[in-house]
This record gives sequence, C-alpha cells and structure tokens, in this order.
Amino acid sequence: MSYDPVLAALSEKQKQVRIKINESKSHSKKKELKAERNKLLHELQSMVKCKQNKELDKAAEDINKLLDHACMFKAVKSLNKKKSENPKIFDADGNFIPIIDEIQTVIARLNNNRACGEDRIPGELIKYGADTLFKVICNILNRVFSEHDEININGGKVITLQNPGKAKGPVTNLRPITLLNTLRKVLSLIVLNRTKHDINEYLSPSQSGFREGRSTSNIVWSHRWLVSKTYAEDIDFFITGIEMSSAFDTFSLTY
Repeated sequence: MSYDPVLAALSEKQKQVRIKINESKSHSKKKELKAERNKLLHELQSMVKCKQNKELDKAAEDINKLLDHACMFKAVKSLNKKKSENPKIFDADGNFIPIIDEIQTVIARLNNNRACGEDRIPGELIKYGADTLFKVICNILNRVFSEHDEININGGKVITLQNPGKAKGPVTNLRPITLLNTLRKVLSLIVLNRTKHDINEYLSPSQSGFREGRSTSNIVWSHRWLVSKTYAEDIDFFITGIEMSSAFDTFSLTY
C-alpha cells in the first residue's frame, strides 16, 4: 500500500495517545485515553480497508484492459506479490550486518512497563526515542562486530518472584528471573528474527511454548479436541503429562 500522509498522521496520533496511557496514573484518565485510542484505531482500520479496496479495484481495472492471454499472468502475479524485505547489507568479509531499519523494527517490539537491567535503561526510553537514537545503536552494534569492541551486555540482575498459588517461604516456590540490559534485548531480537525460520524447521509441531503465534491455548484446544474425539468415536486415548518443575535442576559432579 502506498504512503498516505493522512494515515501517517493518524498513526502518529494514536501512538502519542498510547504513550499517554502508559504514563497516566489515573484510572479514569486511562479509560478516557483508551476510548480515544480505540476510536482512532477504528478510523485507521476503515481508512486502510477503503484504500486497499481502491487499489484492488485499480489493479482489476488494469488487468481487464490487457489481452486475454496476458490477463491470467498479470492476475496471478498481483495475487502472489510478496512483501518486500528489508535490504540486506554485507560488510567486506561477507557478514550480514545490522541496519537501521532492522534495529527500528525490533525496538518497536520491546514491551512496556518492564523492569530494567543493570543499565537502568527502560525499554520505553529507546522505543519512543528520537530517530537519531536508532542510528546510534546501529553504529554501536556494527562497531562491535567490525572492530571486535567489547560492550558489557552479558550481565544481568537476578531477582526472585513468588509463584502464584503456592505457599510463601520455601525456596522451591520462588521463580528466578534475570533482568537483562536493554541493548542485550535488542541484539537478542535481531538474532531471533534472523534464525527463527531455520529453527522452526527443527521444532515439533506440538511445541507451543516460546513460539511466535503459539501459546498455552493451542495445547488446551488440542487436549479438548482429543477428548471430544474419544467420546465421539468411543476409543481409548492415552495422554502423558510431564512434570517440568525440576527440568532445570542441576547436580554436583565429582571428578
């Protein structure tokens, strides 16, 4: 879809409202801002749909003007048009280096209202920062790769959270959480974006944890479907549940 200044202005407006929602301390004010943002999002959705329909009508009109033998080729090409990917830039050694567009994309995925790591830099500070900030981060990462400069992003702050629904007191009922530096999160998301398509080929279709577009609800749905299937066809089906609470326990080795 081509650039539209009106859509861009509306998008920026709803973004500013979203920032105000995150900053607001008043419940009533948040409710008012959320209603305003929902209205803007509905308006954006309607305008985008209208613009897409106009572009489809224009494409259909252009196809109808062609000769019969060219219509099918043009129609199939239009339907299968792939979204253009970010340009890939390589250094002198053939390494695929990060670019500003790639960094801006992953920074937009940083979650709001998350605890800071040792750097004490909240994700919102980078996420809603000036565009020049993306260039600075890009230069830092590329300098690390090209000149082998070391930056302290491996450190983390370990805290413990109480597991919900379990008694307070026993250490086994605490969940350790590592708070990472924000720059480390950015680099991790870049690596994830570049490797997830290859990694998914090795993952089982039944795995839903820690995968994009999958969650516990997929497992719940599959379980309910199997239950319905056994009732409908009067068959026996066995499900093995694995207790993962001790999956990451370690043991001492004697040499």
